[in-house]
Order: sequence, then C-alpha cells, then structure tokens
Amino acid sequence: GFNGEDPSMKKDLKKITNKSTKESLIQAAIDLFSEKGFNEATVREITGRAGFRESVVYNHFENKSDLIETILDMFSNEVSALTYTYDQSSNQLMEHDPKLFLQERLLKLKDNLTPRTIKIWKILHIEQFRNERVRKFYMTEILEKPVEYYREVFATMMEKDLIKSYSPKVLATEYYYPIVTILLERGLLEVDQIDVSPAIKKLFEHVDFFYEAIKFEKAPK
Repeated sequence: GFNGEDPSMKKDLKKITNKSTKESLIQAAIDLFSEKGFNEATVREITGRAGFRESVVYNHFENKSDLIETILDMFSNEVSALTYTYDQSSNQLMEHDPKLFLQERLLKLKDNLTPRTIKIWKILHIEQFRNERVRKFYMTEILEKPVEYYREVFATMMEKDLIKSYSPKVLATEYYYPIVTILLERGLLEVDQIDVSPAIKKLFEHVDFFYEAIKFEKAPK
C-alpha cells in the first residue's frame, strides 16, 4: 500500500548507496595515492577525504592493498582493454589507411586517459620501484600488452604488403616505447599545470615519422 515501503525499492536504494560509497572511497584513494604514495596515505585519510568513518572502508575492501587492486583493475578496464583490442572497423581502417589506423589508436589512448586514469598512471610511476604488485602490473599492462598488440598489428600489415618486411616485435617496441616516454612528458607537464598540447603534437609527429619509415613503397609500373 501507500503507507508501507516497497522492500525492493529499499533494496535498490541500498545497492545505489553502497555503490556510491565504494566509488567515493576509490576516488579518494586515487587522489591520495597520487598525491602522497601508497605507503604514506592512511585508511583514515582516505575515509576522511571521502567523508566517512574509518570503519566504512572495511565494508567494501579487505585492506589498503585490496583498494590498490581495485584501482589497477579499473585502469585495465578503462585504458588497456579499450585501447588495445581489435574490432571489425579498425581492421578495415588498417587495410584502407594504415597511417590513419595508427593515428586512430593514439586518439583512442588519448581519450581513455581521463583525469582519473591519468592519476592512476601517476600512481604507477610513483610506486613501480617500491611496490612489487604495481611493478608487475606496469610491466604487463603498460609495456608488454601494448607491444604484443602492435606486434600483431605490424605482422598483419606485413602480410598485406602495407609495410616493409622486418621483425614485427622490433617494430612494435621501436614504435611504442617513444609513446610511453611522450606520455610521461605529458604527465609531468600536467603536474606543473603547463600546456600539454606540445606533447600531444609530438605523439602524432612520431606516427608520421614512423609510418614514413616503414611504409611499403610499391615499385612504379
């Protein structure tokens, strides 16, 4: 009736509240880990930043390490999984215009580096030398997976006679590693609130230079 509360509505409201509490804790942890580092940021500071009592965190996470796992998963889902995957349209684009395909991949990476994922990128750089879990994640997600993705890309381009024949793994490494360095530069500029557009320009100049060096020149008839 009108007087009684709908139990299913109450249940849904609790789910939404739990979700928003969890998201607030994650965002506070990302902010603090990116400002102070994992070891220095305390659970009390995280819950305080999110506006909750300290005990609330244990309703959602086992401990601080569980929080960092959630943050790493978030980066995988929001950056790696969305940037380094094949689909029908990208395959067609690769065949039609390999250079445009490489530019489109960069744009996708740029779009997936949101203010939140850039903060996670910063955490990865702060923690990679002192946190084994983060170091392994960095090696896999930031270095190995993208290189493997581009190895497949360049191998496919070679099969279709779109680029010169060479070791796809070497090409992938030579292509991708400068991108990591330019993204690091972008992050450093952002920390000092300096215009990042020169770094973005460098990314696309890199694609131009690299593609010109590897494209397959068809012999004149």
